[in-house]
Amino acid sequence: MYDRHFNAFSNDRATIAITANILKFLPYFREKFRPFDYRLCDSVDECLEQASQGQVDGALVEDFFLLRINDIEDYPRLKNQTKISYRVPLCIGVYEGDKSALIVSMLNKTFSQLPFEFYSSLLDEWGMYTKAKTARSVKKFWILLGFALAAILVVIQTTVFSLLKAKKYKKKIETDPLTGLLSGEGFKSRANRLLELNPRIPFIMGEVNIRNFSLVNQVNTATYGDQMLKAVANELQKLEGKKSTSLLARTYADSFYVLQKSSPNVSDGVRHVHHLLQTVQASLSVKGMPAVIDGGCAFSASEKRLLEADSMMMQSSYARKSSSNGIYSNLALFDDQVHKQWELEQKIESSVKQAFADREFFVVYQPKVSLTDGKIKGAEALVRWKSKDYGIVRPDIFIPVFEKNGYVSKLDFYVYQCVFEYLDEQKKAGKPLVPI
Repeated sequence: MYDRHFNAFSNDRATIAITANILKFLPYFREKFRPFDYRLCDSVDECLEQASQGQVDGALVEDFFLLRINDIEDYPRLKNQTKISYRVPLCIGVYEGDKSALIVSMLNKTFSQLPFEFYSSLLDEWGMYTKAKTARSVKKFWILLGFALAAILVVIQTTVFSLLKAKKYKKKIETDPLTGLLSGEGFKSRANRLLELNPRIPFIMGEVNIRNFSLVNQVNTATYGDQMLKAVANELQKLEGKKSTSLLARTYADSFYVLQKSSPNVSDGVRHVHHLLQTVQASLSVKGMPAVIDGGCAFSASEKRLLEADSMMMQSSYARKSSSNGIYSNLALFDDQVHKQWELEQKIESSVKQAFADREFFVVYQPKVSLTDGKIKGAEALVRWKSKDYGIVRPDIFIPVFEKNGYVSKLDFYVYQCVFEYLDEQKKAGKPLVPI
């Protein structure tokens, strides 16, 4: 068969396209077979192009380019031969002609007779399809895989640590450290969630407060005050802690809040909060810490749009501070009457700065007349407010608001300034001065 292929091939001299790096193989071909012609091309693409167009009988290129010539759509008439005797880093491309089988047979037999030393050096030189390279590739793969797994593990550990830390931090900021109840932030978050999940259930918000707690701390000690706060928290937990629709919180100082499910009847809800206050107060007395417990409550009916927790807290707190108008001596409900007063105070607070700037406050003088001679011996300065938005605002309306928000001191000094200016005018006009 060897001679048959050789003789068949030798009658018609073939031409093979090669690149410069294939020239080193030609002595081995010529040693075993009759010399054949070759055409030296500048690039692999040129070799393949000439073979596909039939300008040469075949092309011999490096196997490194196998991926390129496997794209059969680029060279549809060109076949590749890879089943050679030894897996050398070469690829034989032949044109679909009469000499294709002869060329493949000749080249395969030549490769099978390449000296081992040459073949070994060829593999070392090109570093392709060798066991050494395979081992290095496998080692590199496992190293990269190890690094990837280590990186993934670090990311997972970091993420878990961050989540645990965030959860721990969230729990810390949502819990009151003294009593173990919810803090203000935690209470608002969970209360809003509870209201959202139960849109058809009426709720009542109650504020529980120890009357004159600052005085309790002054007369006793801060430790005694903390014990009293813990006692209030424990009692509230006994009464409300096990209910799924009830939340408890201590926001600051002695302010505790309770959000609980209520009946549609407002009076029932208020009575329940009042019972809560009485029970806490009685418990403190039994423990040797007598105190008066005040409270205020705000109601959210199911047929109305539910209020946000923050608004209900403000309303219950405002009702407690207005407890003189309450249903019980120590408990007030944020009803329509209190709501109107609250809205008026909100309007007053929002316009008071501009009122000072526009000098809407003015002073009137109530004279003090001597019954002996009928002469004016002095006067009392009285402040009045003529608002451009509300007209004359009575002192019994805006003075309590100023006492709550701290503007009363500013109002005092404003009146002083008005009186000083009046006395100065009287003095410059030569008029008599009297104590005011």
